[in-house]
Amino acid sequence: MKVYIYNNDFTEQSIRQMYTTVSYLTCDKLYLDNNWKSQFANLPFVDFINFDDFVKMKGDKAIVFFNIIDGYYLRKYKSDKSIFFVFRPRGILPEESYYRNKNLLKMVVLNHIERKVVGLTDYFIFLNTIQKDHYVSKYKKIKYRFDKSYILPNIKMIDKSRIIPNNNDLKLKLLYSGGFSKWQNIDLVYRIASDIILNFPVDTVFTVLTFKENFAKAEQLAHYYKIKNNTVIKYVPPSILDEEIVKHDVGIIIRDNSIINMAASPFKIVDYLSNGLALIVTDNISHQLNEMVKEKYYFTLTYKNGKLVYSNSELGIFISQIIENKNKNKEQIINDYYNFITNIKKIKLEEVIY
Repeated sequence: MKVYIYNNDFTEQSIRQMYTTVSYLTCDKLYLDNNWKSQFANLPFVDFINFDDFVKMKGDKAIVFFNIIDGYYLRKYKSDKSIFFVFRPRGILPEESYYRNKNLLKMVVLNHIERKVVGLTDYFIFLNTIQKDHYVSKYKKIKYRFDKSYILPNIKMIDKSRIIPNNNDLKLKLLYSGGFSKWQNIDLVYRIASDIILNFPVDTVFTVLTFKENFAKAEQLAHYYKIKNNTVIKYVPPSILDEEIVKHDVGIIIRDNSIINMAASPFKIVDYLSNGLALIVTDNISHQLNEMVKEKYYFTLTYKNGKLVYSNSELGIFISQIIENKNKNKEQIINDYYNFITNIKKIKLEEVIY
């Protein structure tokens, strides 16, 4: 079966989504639009072709798409019985739209579009079981549509042979890497960082890697939480992001209990783990770590009514264990993550789509 990855979004996040999907699809030939050559020319199993030319090819074909707007457009090809449609939801767009804008009419329209796309799709590749359960619950009358599906979290391929720098000091290096959108709960990230800096007997540096437009807000929060002298704020381009992340010990990810967060698969998780960082995470996403890394390498906070609930003594024990065996811990976390991604089964569409 020939497979075309349909995606006109050339943002960094979208490219990363593409790499996850491309890495775990097995087919006769994989095709992308010519505009993707600069990102995927190094992959020998990929050819580049205009979408209209792909559709005209003889034989069974599959089109993989990532959002409901593209899926709605692709309905025009539904009458062609040689074309199968594979939906890899980047998120849950109607709910995300309402979460950000509180526009009920827009959500109603997006729900209508999503319903049409679900009816079109022959195979789903979900980010996690919560995302799948959300769709099944939302579309109970056609829940049989989701019988043909697979769970594939966002992943990041790593070079196991790369040299990881040794770090034998007893300083704790906390990290937040990402944007300052509402759902990223940056205020609570600073709150847990300040608790560690001000209340634990360990020399701590908190680094914030973010975009330059967030610097003013980042500095305000550091001043508010009285950790300005312990905080480093900077921007690092994606090409050298791993080189910076790997210098740290613990990454922080805070999410609230909204369905859009629980149904997501944050790249921040794999950015941290692939570079050997232990994690401080909220319980609503910690379930995604169970198969990736041993439980002793992440500390779980409870998100409740806009606040973080946790045991200071247990957090102290976690931090002590991480900094006492830095190099060994980093090596083991990377090994755990590597074993996870190498054990993910590839999707053979010709075997599951019919």
